[in-house]
Amino acid sequence: EEHQDNYTAFTNLALCYFKLKQHEECIEACRNSIEQNPDNAKAYYRLYMTYKELPGQEYNTYINAQLFLKHFHDDNPTSRSEAAKIAKEYKEKFSKSVASKKMEEDLIEDLDALGKDCI
Repeated sequence: EEHQDNYTAFTNLALCYFKLKQHEECIEACRNSIEQNPDNAKAYYRLYMTYKELPGQEYNTYINAQLFLKHFHDDNPTSRSEAAKIAKEYKEKFSKSVASKKMEEDLIEDLDALGKDCI
């Protein structure tokens, strides 16, 4: 139980840092949480949201969107709703962007598979 409390505390700390726009601290808190629990969807979601706000971080945004979609719990309506939004946003964005073709193909393939379950 102590292990869960630690990764949960880091995830909650990350949210505080995110709301304060302290991006580096948020990223570090998320990484600490993920180190303790690599399946922590909330930490990936917070990384996704943080990188999304930073210029030049499209690749990190993409990776963390994928990791969130991989780890979110379908039984949580909020997670399912956010997953559907992310899947739609990234499918549209990467199908029109100048992102590498491989990155685009991987993402669209993953999101098509996940989107069928989420949307």
